[in-house]
Amino acid sequence: MTQFILFIDDVGAEFTKARVTRRDVTAFYEWKAIQFVPVEVRPLEVMAEAGAGKRAAGGFLLLGPVGAAAGVLLGKGPKVVFELVLRDGTTRKGVVHQRQYPALRRQVAAIQSYKPGQLRKQLATVMIGLLLVPLCIGLGLVGSAVLLGSIIGVTTLVRYLRRATEVTA
Repeated sequence: MTQFILFIDDVGAEFTKARVTRRDVTAFYEWKAIQFVPVEVRPLEVMAEAGAGKRAAGGFLLLGPVGAAAGVLLGKGPKVVFELVLRDGTTRKGVVHQRQYPALRRQVAAIQSYKPGQLRKQLATVMIGLLLVPLCIGLGLVGSAVLLGSIIGVTTLVRYLRRATEVTA
């Protein structure tokens, strides 16, 4: 997952490393977890490669103290200063390498479509596929067809029973 620097305050004096997970953005500050779900990522500024003093001066002129702090702290290479827009309309600022910014945008968009249990289902599908390959080779064509049919039948029955209990509950 993409890692970036998250500014804790608006001035840019306090910051921490954050990362995007499947569900949210997670950071640790003063031994406390900060978690929030962003809705959108908006770029504010692209800072070109320059010396620390030039980066600080350019960042200060464009974004004030936040830009100056970002310019000094982030080393060499182009960086993107961005805003994460949260569900309630508030924003959080951060800085990421320019080459990682498209991945950050994709991951924030993926957070919006995340459904709990989605990874478990995908993992179960892969594991069943991996377990079936050796069985199908050893059982032959008829045996593998019977095995696949029984697995599909059992999973369909389990899904039907789960839906029936959810409707009555």
